[in-house]
This record gives sequence, C-alpha cells and structure tokens, in this order.
Amino acid sequence: MAINRNNILLMGLSGSIGDQLTIRQVNGKTVVGRKRGRSTTPPTRKQTAVLERFRIATKLATAAWKDPEKKAVYQEIAKKRKKNAYTLLCKDAHSFPEIRDIFTDHYKGEAGNVIYIQARDVVQLDSVEVMIIAADSTVLETGRAVAGSTEWAYTCKAANSSLPGTRIVIAANDIPGNQTTCDFLLI
Repeated sequence: MAINRNNILLMGLSGSIGDQLTIRQVNGKTVVGRKRGRSTTPPTRKQTAVLERFRIATKLATAAWKDPEKKAVYQEIAKKRKKNAYTLLCKDAHSFPEIRDIFTDHYKGEAGNVIYIQARDVVQLDSVEVMIIAADSTVLETGRAVAGSTEWAYTCKAANSSLPGTRIVIAANDIPGNQTTCDFLLI
C-alpha cells in the first residue's frame, strides 16, 4: 500500500487499474494498493438490508426519471443546487421523508380547525395526507394538507364531538414514492 503525497496525476483519483491496482480516497489522502478480489464471506443481515434498500431506491429513481414532470422538477432543483439531477434523484429515492412535528393546538373537533404539520424531505415533499380517526375507530375524514412556507396545513372538514382517543395519522410522501407515516393520539 502506498499513500500519494504530491503526484498530481493520482490526486483525487479512485478506481482500479487493470487487475493489479486499486486507487481509493481515505481521509482526504489517495491510497494505492493491490486490487482486492470479491469477498469470500457472505454478507451480514445489515449489509443485505442496505443492498436491498439500494435496489428499491434504484427502481424508484429509474421510474421517477422516466416521468417527464418529475424529471423536470429534479433538473430544476439540481440546477439551483449545482448538482447532478439523477444523483439528486437517487439520493432522494434512498431517503425517506421526515415528519418532525404535528401541531394540534388549534384542533377543537370543529370543521374549519387547522392541523399544522412540519415535514421535510431531502429534496421536496410531494404530498402530506391526513386521516382523522375517532375514538371508536371510524374514519372521520381524510385529505391532503396544503404546503406553506415552513409547514403543511390541513383544514378539517368534519366535526368530531369526542376528542380524547382521536387518532391523527399523517403520511408524508416524496416524489420518488417513499412514504413515512406518523400516528398521533389525542388525550
């Protein structure tokens, strides 16, 4: 193994040269070593799970890239961020949306009350859906929240006479198709 110090031809380079050498970056240094073969040990459960997640993300990214509208969204965002659009799409497909907080202070069980949701994604959320389930497990209403500058807002349409035990289920969806759900119980 050799560490590159001042060779400008190898600086920042990574990959293999024939069947002899592998060049890689480790902690900002270029390291040259003998080319490794395939691993002889089977992958661990964690490694298998990561590989499967990459397979799923690649399928989501490929499907989204074939959709002209979605592709245009990523190209526009990538241009602003000075990134590659497909790489940005792959990163987004590999990560799930995050629901940070749900604000139910203004929800009193009346039509017109607003529930606020703080949710985000690596690139952009496609939608945030809200389902309100009464204490007796009947679905009172479902609908989409509206995006604001810092949060999503859902305006309730149905009255709910019994707030304790009411469940509010939030589903945040990103453009490639990943979904994160959060179940919130009113006490």
